[in-house]
Amino acid sequence: MPKRGKKGKATPRGEAAKKRANEAVDQRLMKALSHETRVQILSLLVDGEWSPNMLSKELDIHLSKISYHIKELRDYELIELTKTEPRRGAVEHFYKAVERIVIPEKLAEKLPKTAKLMALSRTITIAEKDMKRALESKKFYDRSDLHASWSPCDMDDEGRAKLHGLLDKLIEDVIETEGEAANRIANGESEAIPTTVVVFAFSADRNAGEETSAFRQRV
Repeated sequence: MPKRGKKGKATPRGEAAKKRANEAVDQRLMKALSHETRVQILSLLVDGEWSPNMLSKELDIHLSKISYHIKELRDYELIELTKTEPRRGAVEHFYKAVERIVIPEKLAEKLPKTAKLMALSRTITIAEKDMKRALESKKFYDRSDLHASWSPCDMDDEGRAKLHGLLDKLIEDVIETEGEAANRIANGESEAIPTTVVVFAFSADRNAGEETSAFRQRV
């Protein structure tokens, strides 16, 4: 925690320490996500416990390679061992991400293209699977406070940059809100409601002005 001066403000020394700590985290993320297999593994471990054997079957990657990348992710302090279970004379190890992974924009720009494409592919696959299950079970619309929107629009470079910042802030707020809710749930003040937030902003394959101002859809 950065050192504080008068009125609780961080001192220059404290801010420098915080900056170094953030840079160390970014470096670990950069190294961890530089390989597409680790991107795939981490995307699954963020949402739950998986063993190397389960990951090998899910991703169709040889177990020895999965085990190697699991060790790498542990060395980068991004995942942790959560439990072990006996399996036919052996012991199966289960892992989970230490915390939710949010990749800063500047860090994302430095990732190899294959890693970025893999991360995007996993995001789309997981989001699609999650929404499909929710719709089929009718959980998607079992509450009145759901949100679903489609907002095509035309932007310039300045507008895209501002939009990117707004969406980054949104995700930060979502994670903060989740933490507050987790505390209330842990204290027995409320019950957990499984919730998914999916956000995409991308360059569309259409002509400028096409289906933008005429149509906005929100449920």
